[in-house]
Amino acid sequence: MKKLLFFSAVILLFLSACCDKKSCDGAIPSILPYGFDTTDMYSAVIERYGANSDFEERIDSFPLNATRFPSDGPITYSYDFQSGIDYKITFKESGKEFRITNVLLEQGVCDHCTFNMYGETYYDYFTRCRVNGVLQFGSLELHSQ
Repeated sequence: MKKLLFFSAVILLFLSACCDKKSCDGAIPSILPYGFDTTDMYSAVIERYGANSDFEERIDSFPLNATRFPSDGPITYSYDFQSGIDYKITFKESGKEFRITNVLLEQGVCDHCTFNMYGETYYDYFTRCRVNGVLQFGSLELHSQ
């Protein structure tokens, strides 16, 4: 009986090693601002609107947290976008405004495991959107000019 238990444990350990075990970190897209003053970069606010409401049906708003990594690297923002919602990012210092529509997310598999009894773990990743009417793919680029 002990041999069967030991053999079963070894097989389960071996099968779990077949999992991808990749991290889902980084699934949240970066917002990359270009050409803004530093003071402007720390004044960014994001507002959420009902899709196709012509930016009249506001849901909520809050400041974007600027991050810089490494410490001498560029300032970026991260935000967990959702499909079916329009967004407006405003840099309060300069008044520069960006309207983001048609957000498309796709689903990726994280920690795929053939023999996983709990199933696969999924995450959404940002693929495209329109910024002020211009189609963008991948990370969101906001240019001050």
